[in-house]
Amino acid sequence: MQNLLEKIGNTPAVTMDGITVKLEYFNPSGSIKDRFVFPFLEKLHAEGKIADGTEIVEATTGNTGISIAMWAALRGVRFTAYMPANASKERILIIKGYGANVVQAPTVGEAVAQKNAHLAREAKAITVDQFGNIHNPLFMEALGEELLQHKPDVFVAGAGTGGTIIGVARVLKKKLGTKIVVLEPKQSTMLTNGRPGIHLIEGIGEDFIPDIIARERSLIDEVGLVCENEALAGMKALWKRGMFVGASSAANLIAAKRYAKNGARVATLFPDNGYRYFVSRQDNKK
Repeated sequence: MQNLLEKIGNTPAVTMDGITVKLEYFNPSGSIKDRFVFPFLEKLHAEGKIADGTEIVEATTGNTGISIAMWAALRGVRFTAYMPANASKERILIIKGYGANVVQAPTVGEAVAQKNAHLAREAKAITVDQFGNIHNPLFMEALGEELLQHKPDVFVAGAGTGGTIIGVARVLKKKLGTKIVVLEPKQSTMLTNGRPGIHLIEGIGEDFIPDIIARERSLIDEVGLVCENEALAGMKALWKRGMFVGASSAANLIAAKRYAKNGARVATLFPDNGYRYFVSRQDNKK
C-alpha cells in the first residue's frame, strides 16, 4: 500500500493550445480523486477507525467511488456507492468490478440523502463525506504546490465537491495572486443562479452547493459556463489528438482557452481518462 501511495500526485504537466494541463489520470485509480481518498482512508485505517465489519458508504458521481472501491478492495473493506442516474455505465461497472455495491438515485442530492440514511441505520458504516470533508481541499493543496512552478495567472477547473478548486486556490491565490475560475455546465447553474439541472458533464455541476465551496467561496473569483454538447464534442476531439480523457477535461480546456489572452498564463487539469465514458458517451444525445 505504501508504494501505491507514493504514486499519487506529482502528475505530468503538458502544454495544449498554450494551456498548462496537469494529467490527473496518472494517479493509481485513474483520476484526481486519489489525492484525497487514499491518504484520508489510510489516515482512518491507521487511527483504528476502519476495523473488521466496517462498511464505507459514499455518494458519488463516479471518480471518488472508483477511488474508494480500489482502496477498499486493497484493504478488504466493504463499500457501497450511492450514484446518480446520469452516471456512466462504465463508472458503475468499474466500481462493481472492484467488488463494491452500487445503489442508484435520481440525482446527486438524493444519493447524498440515501447515503446519510444508510449511515443512520448501520452502526458500523462510515463515510468519506467528500462534499463536506475538510481533508478534501487540504489534500488537494498539494496540486496547488505542483502548479506553482508554472506561475499561472489564471487557474480554471470544474467543481464537483469543490475540493480541487478550493485546495488549489488556497495555494495559488496566497502565493501568486492567481485568478480562480470555477466551471459549471450551462444545464446546471447552481453557483451562478441557484438553478440545478440534469447534464452529461459528469463530476461537476451538482444539484446543490457543497459545503466545501460554501465555506470558502470568497476564494473563487469567477464562475464560467460550458455547454454539455460542447464538452462532449471537445472530449471526442481530444481523443483524436491522443488525449483519451473525460468530458470534464474537455470542459476545462475549452474554458481555459477563453482566459489565455494577451499573454496570460492559464493552468487547468484533466481529471480522469476516457475509458469511463467510451460507450456511454458515443453521441451527445441524452
